[in-house]
Amino acid sequence: MNDMAGAVDAAELVDIPLDRFFNPWRVSVTTSAREFVEGIVRDVEAHERDQKLRLRRRRPTDQETFEATVSAVVCDLVHAVISEAEAGFVVSRSFQDLGRRSRYRAPALNKTFPGLLDVLGAPGLGIVRQDLGFQRFQKPGQRTRLLPGAGLLRRLGSVPLQFEDFHEDRAEVLILKAEKQGHWDNGKLVEYPETAETSKLRTEVRRINTFLRGADLNFDEGVVELTRPLDLTNRQLKRIFNNGRFNSGGRLFGGFWQPLSKKHRLAALTIGDEAVVELDYGQMALRTLYGLEGKSVPHGDLYAIPGLEGWRDGTKTLVNALLFSEGKRTKKPQGTKTTLPPKASAGELIRRISEFHAPVAHHFGTEVGHHLQFIESEVMMGVLLQLMEESIVTLPIHDAVLAPWSKRDRVKEVMMDVFEKRVGVGAMVTLTE
Repeated sequence: MNDMAGAVDAAELVDIPLDRFFNPWRVSVTTSAREFVEGIVRDVEAHERDQKLRLRRRRPTDQETFEATVSAVVCDLVHAVISEAEAGFVVSRSFQDLGRRSRYRAPALNKTFPGLLDVLGAPGLGIVRQDLGFQRFQKPGQRTRLLPGAGLLRRLGSVPLQFEDFHEDRAEVLILKAEKQGHWDNGKLVEYPETAETSKLRTEVRRINTFLRGADLNFDEGVVELTRPLDLTNRQLKRIFNNGRFNSGGRLFGGFWQPLSKKHRLAALTIGDEAVVELDYGQMALRTLYGLEGKSVPHGDLYAIPGLEGWRDGTKTLVNALLFSEGKRTKKPQGTKTTLPPKASAGELIRRISEFHAPVAHHFGTEVGHHLQFIESEVMMGVLLQLMEESIVTLPIHDAVLAPWSKRDRVKEVMMDVFEKRVGVGAMVTLTE
């Protein structure tokens, strides 16, 4: 068990970026939060009447959209205040963006959204402050930024709301991204038809999210000094697939624990009042590749290539680059200047790796890494679902999980078993506590 005393350097925390996008799926879940939001809705309606901004009542469907939009803005602004996120968040006021229907778009993001923001920012209300965005010809523009207004902060002074008063609701948890068109492209969201497969994938993620929502998770901020409060209610996982296919990628992203450093997770996170351990699949991509080929995995460290002893980190980086590259690679990966032999050419290094891994080397340069990542994600889903059936809480971090100390042996056993059944070869699982 990890028994670390004293505060850990806050610089070791991979913190949430100051700039973030509006989360229109955040809702109030307690009586005090609902009453807070409803009070603002009534004040907005009164302001519209007093300023003669509306001459008639909204139709029922329009009223529902109006209330949902006000609620979403208010809930996320309050969350920004609690998070001490002074920079607020950015939004789009573009009618082109807001007019498109999408499974990823919340009801709050509609063509009435910009006008309602202006009302919320009116002097008589002061719920929001807007730093309006702009576009520039052939240069990057700036999105509109929303910040808590004086009226909102004044109301919060008498109603001390907390993270527990809100949670994210109804957001799409099955994300499909297009193939990236260059280094700086993050991959556009892809609309996809609903099928039995997508329904099954989504149901699995939502089952895990429901299970985690009720888990007893705590983080001792007396042991780890964070740069801002940590939202322990942030447990919504999303499964993200790449290249426009549901057999590419598929890792789980989300959860307050993922951005934390490994050191901080082990020092301060508890599950059911127990310290946690981290169990990682080792050499997973190469082992999976051997399994797909029906070949025996070489004994020992798969990154310990003859002739490259002492250069393991750089060798691992190069192997992963080969798995995700398209075509013959002629250069060393970025960042390997000091981790690979400086006098050896990329061709020489690749030749050594290919000779050692001859049974699977024909996959190098075929972008097989995306499919290997999918299999990794399927293994991880299998592990989480199996442990959930046994009421064991585990928190995923790509190819690793955090687990209660007392359950470490059972979790490792399940990880080994699921991997071997899915891949056909034995797994390597390492434990850190």
